[in-house]
Amino acid sequence: MHYIALGKEVKLLDWGVPGELISNFEYPFFERPDPFPLKASKGYPGKIFYILDDVPDGINLSICLSVIKSFNSLLHLEFYCVVPSALISLLEQVANDNIIFFANTSDYSSFFSECGLLIGSESIAAKGILSNLPVIVAGKKGFGGLVTKDNLISFLPNRFSGRPGGNFNERISPVLLVQEIIYVLDVMNTKELDDLVDISDHGIERMKAFFWENIFDSIKGMISEQCLLREYIHDDSLILQVKPKLSSAIVVDKLELISGGIFCLRNIHTNKMLAEITDAEAGLIEQCNGENRVSDLVVMAGKNGDINDCMEFLRSLWELRVIHFRH
Repeated sequence: MHYIALGKEVKLLDWGVPGELISNFEYPFFERPDPFPLKASKGYPGKIFYILDDVPDGINLSICLSVIKSFNSLLHLEFYCVVPSALISLLEQVANDNIIFFANTSDYSSFFSECGLLIGSESIAAKGILSNLPVIVAGKKGFGGLVTKDNLISFLPNRFSGRPGGNFNERISPVLLVQEIIYVLDVMNTKELDDLVDISDHGIERMKAFFWENIFDSIKGMISEQCLLREYIHDDSLILQVKPKLSSAIVVDKLELISGGIFCLRNIHTNKMLAEITDAEAGLIEQCNGENRVSDLVVMAGKNGDINDCMEFLRSLWELRVIHFRH
């Protein structure tokens, strides 16, 4: 059995699942980059957009209010806010006349074509970066600031949700947001900004790993690999080719009893005793280091070991998740 977990919040290790049986994937941003070009030519038109994903979450209101408060103090600039239609009437009550609201839509390409500076988070921020726009991150994990070629990688673990390392529902400082907007506008259409937001091909490839289709392809490949491995394990000829390895979650304990000593297999996360084993079986497990094939273990057992007994013992350990196999 192999576990596939989407998101860092899933902590299967706490439940005793071996780390090598878990593949973690971050939540992806979007299914496809289309119609957003990858590294489009720079134009830097003059409009400043704030775009909020249409997510029915009360925290979005506090994020919007912080952003609106920042825009209110920059009366000489015009801002365009794309927010859920249900929020527009409420936000208009606290916004100055330099702020224009639009109801959000599933297609942001028309906004992006006019955008010179984008303020947003998560999928919107990612799409803006892939469209070669200067992007200031402000979201549910606070104020992240301008995304540059040097700090791009630090935003990936939290998916552009705010400050790298920030906490959920972290306050967005209007003062910091205002300072960042003024700075970007000061260096707009200069080599300084071009150099800052010139995301490398490596950075783009790292971001593309968050597309739904790439993650699904990885998951499908992993499932196919596990299915093929299962066929090897249950075939008496093919199993000889795979390499068993003791799970990182398992230790072999020797218990000294009045009647003598015994070996036990214990899960270090749950402290559960899984099975009692003999001296010979403990010696066999010791050779399960991920380098020796099953055929090698059979040779090591020599005359004292039956090949069928050896294979069945290893299969039983695999079913208990004591060992795992690899090609």
